Amino acid sequence: HAHSFENGNVQIKSETELPTAAIENTNSSDLVEGIVTQIQKWDEECVLQPLHGVYQDMSTDIMKKMRRVMPVTRTRFDWNVEGHRFVKAVGADMKGKH
Repeated sequence: HAHSFENGNVQIKSETELPTAAIENTNSSDLVEGIVTQIQKWDEECVLQPLHGVYQDMSTDIMKKMRRVMPVTRTRFDWNVEGHRFVKAVGADMKGKH
């Protein structure tokens, strides 16, 4: 599932070390089939199963920890940092002129 929130998105980066595998080399077609089978096994056991658990917990645990809590006023707050820096700078300039 893809999740997007308030003009943004969440991405996950995952790295997995795969265990070594021995593939019997009887002939070329068996070798190719053994390699493909091993890649599919790694994909299922080492990549997809662990990520499935992360995605299951994402909406109930991870996203709640990352989510901004709405202010008590129940109004959305503009999180544009550059805009806030500009207002702060203008306010400081105005105070210096009085």
